[in-house]
Amino acid sequence: MMQLISHPLDATDTAFENDCRTISCLFDQREMEALIKANGSIGEFGIEVPQVLNSAVAKRQAEFVAGRYCARLALQKLGYTAYKNPIEIGKFKQPLWPEGIIGSITHSKGFAASTVANGSGLKGVGIDSENMIQKSTAKRVAAHILTAGELARASRHYFTSDEQYLTVLFSAKESIYKCLFPIIKSFFGFHVADITIDPECPGKFGFELTQDLNSDFQAGFSHFGFFVIDGNVVHTRVIL
Repeated sequence: MMQLISHPLDATDTAFENDCRTISCLFDQREMEALIKANGSIGEFGIEVPQVLNSAVAKRQAEFVAGRYCARLALQKLGYTAYKNPIEIGKFKQPLWPEGIIGSITHSKGFAASTVANGSGLKGVGIDSENMIQKSTAKRVAAHILTAGELARASRHYFTSDEQYLTVLFSAKESIYKCLFPIIKSFFGFHVADITIDPECPGKFGFELTQDLNSDFQAGFSHFGFFVIDGNVVHTRVIL
């Protein structure tokens, strides 16, 4: 039902290997949905569907279970060997980590992953996985996701299609958001980060903030992340 695998980014983004722990899995969506509908949980993995998701569709519940399962194993891999408490959902639907831990969870059509780290050494982590955006919707959503610079930038020609370029930047911005939101505790849109692809380092992107978020993250702040295209899925990761 759930098969643990190496994260597709593990071979690319090794800079924080000693600080972070990542667990990834493939899961059978239909089988998990059927068990959750019947039992309200998947006892084999010990992850209960919380009350706040009781009215959610079975697909969302199955993704929740898979993501939280990866998160629990990642925490245990980090050294919390006996950790079995649920990772609850916060006010803004963010995962609530144990004291002193930072982390991120993602899931996308049968794939789930979580990266965690001790907050004493790192500030934030964000991971994201996205299925390729369809051509039929790409043009409609591009203006909502891309800045004017990203729309005009020549780096889009490093990709096999506009849809691939759009998906990489969309996922990168999701990772940036997941990384920064727990720090600044405020929502921000896609246009807050302007992304460039590093032509000399395959799989690496840089980003610059276009407006102030707080005193530490102001317009002009720049950092980097990594991406990998694995078939029809894009994976990204940002670590501060």
